[in-house]
Amino acid sequence: MAANYPYVNAPGPLHQFVGKLRTHFPSQVTAETLKKQGLAAKNESYVINTLRFINVLDNDGNKVSENTKFFVSDDSVFSPGLENLIKKAYSDLFDTNGDAVWEMTKSELTTFFRMSDDTSEIVGQRQASTFLALAAQAGHGEVPTISDSGSAAKPVARKKKAAKKTAKPAGKSQGDDSQQMAAGNGLSAEHGFGQMAFSLRIEMNLPTTDDQAVYDALFKSIRENLIEPYQSESS
Repeated sequence: MAANYPYVNAPGPLHQFVGKLRTHFPSQVTAETLKKQGLAAKNESYVINTLRFINVLDNDGNKVSENTKFFVSDDSVFSPGLENLIKKAYSDLFDTNGDAVWEMTKSELTTFFRMSDDTSEIVGQRQASTFLALAAQAGHGEVPTISDSGSAAKPVARKKKAAKKTAKPAGKSQGDDSQQMAAGNGLSAEHGFGQMAFSLRIEMNLPTTDDQAVYDALFKSIRENLIEPYQSESS
């Protein structure tokens, strides 16, 4: 069953195009309009259908003048103007839930749209995301920062908690820190950092031969040049 409520595959291009319309709203918006601006590649119709649904474009893509005058105004005029159009377009949603709609979660909205349009979970989620994007533009939510590619990044938190610093105990010297660091690495504080435990792994490609003497010579060389010198230094 075809969905009655509009949806976009991702809200980023919708946010980006609404932002552009707030600086200049052309007399007609078509797929070519979005293509020239590099928006919603292969998904232009979804954005246009959403704008038709809230009645800022007619069925031919022409600007509905009486519903778009506030687009070029500041937020104090734009937000209530868009809010009014959203309430009219989504009248059934608001008749059912009242102004509590603005506080509904994506999950709750998804359920409503799925029950209304008898659509799949993924379509219901996209319908909910589309509504939330329009609501954010109307001042009910945060409008994410949009990258040049049109993808919407998550809003950055305004306040970040300062990193918790652990104060060093009074009277603790730098030498104490060195001793603790040495101990944590398996080193003796008495001998400083001169002795460090380590392991050595040697990989060899042995020649293919039936001559036992060749192998004896190799392993003898390893013992004389690697193992015995290390043992003598450790003793």
